[in-house]
Amino acid sequence: MRVLLAIYRDDPRAGGSLRVGETIAKSLQLLGVEAQVCFAYGFPGPVGHSGVQCHYLELRGSRDLACWTRYRRFVKNLRPDIVHFIDPLLAMHLATVGLPFHKIVHVHGAIIRHSIPWRTRLEWKFLNTRAGKVVCITEGARRSLVVRRLANRHKTSVVYNGIDFPWFQERPSREEARRTLRLPEDALVIGMVCRLFQARGCDDLLKILTMLPPIWHALLVGDGPDRPRLERLSQELGVRHRVRFTGALEDVRPAYSAMNAFAFLGLYDSFGLAMAEAMSCRVPVFGLERAGEYREPENPLITDENAVFLKGSRRWFFAQEESPELLRAFAQRVQEYGDAPAKLQSMVDCAWNHVRARFTAEIQAQAMLKVYQSLLGQEANDREIMRSRT
Repeated sequence: MRVLLAIYRDDPRAGGSLRVGETIAKSLQLLGVEAQVCFAYGFPGPVGHSGVQCHYLELRGSRDLACWTRYRRFVKNLRPDIVHFIDPLLAMHLATVGLPFHKIVHVHGAIIRHSIPWRTRLEWKFLNTRAGKVVCITEGARRSLVVRRLANRHKTSVVYNGIDFPWFQERPSREEARRTLRLPEDALVIGMVCRLFQARGCDDLLKILTMLPPIWHALLVGDGPDRPRLERLSQELGVRHRVRFTGALEDVRPAYSAMNAFAFLGLYDSFGLAMAEAMSCRVPVFGLERAGEYREPENPLITDENAVFLKGSRRWFFAQEESPELLRAFAQRVQEYGDAPAKLQSMVDCAWNHVRARFTAEIQAQAMLKVYQSLLGQEANDREIMRSRT
């Protein structure tokens, strides 16, 4: 079986979909699948340097018809059984109409908008028509597509995200990690790993930092359009000297090693990939319960036993601000942990075991392989039916 995974660009700033694609490609190879990756835009980055077989199309834009021809020729020569679109890449779908391979579309979250623009509806209708399978990372994401008639239920499957669990166990010591990241050795560090834009709630972390004793520092790992605003805000709040912006890191393990606590403050997150990574590194997770499927009953990442989550958030839109009382309650829980970390040791152990049992790259790859096999098996069944009729 030869599978081509199509992704926007090989850049950590691309967000979680890049990590999902890389993890799937590596894990499928261990199961005997010939998994290759193509990047529509940009140049080699962390995935290209990791040993995964990668192709860089260096497309100039979705409206460049010469690029369409180049991509179509590339796929035609590669002759994959399946092209798995980790990112939408609508132009690539259009450019390969008529080629004999199966298409899978990966959906990284629920449709949460009340009104969907007509153009988006048309795009989804096209993708649903062309795709043999639509893979969603949570049951909630699948329901949102089916209820809004953006995907047919019989075409959808759920494959939860997974992390390379053994890889996260091979991380540097806290002392070494803090030297690398230029953090005080005697500080208590609460961190986030995410793309820096408004929906991640990094501004709430800076406000929480003002409510914590001076020994606490914040670590913001990632880059994005909101970084200049966050740097200004940390200056305005008087905590700039206690905040470390690392930018995008190809290897996030030192960041987790440096943390005493992980903060989840996103306005929406379907799965919570960074939370799973933190839990696998034995970093306790503190969060505000906001929109997302990470606690869905079918297969929750977060439970009352493996993380500290506070309810009562009123922040649902970018312009809104969280209540100071809730942020203060969050800070108090973090401070209590800093004063007596042993009290949450059983929670940390529970989180580590939870991720190992449910959300590893191996589990994800096995589920993904079943989707591939069902898609190819359905084709074989259809051919057999046609033979019997003739």
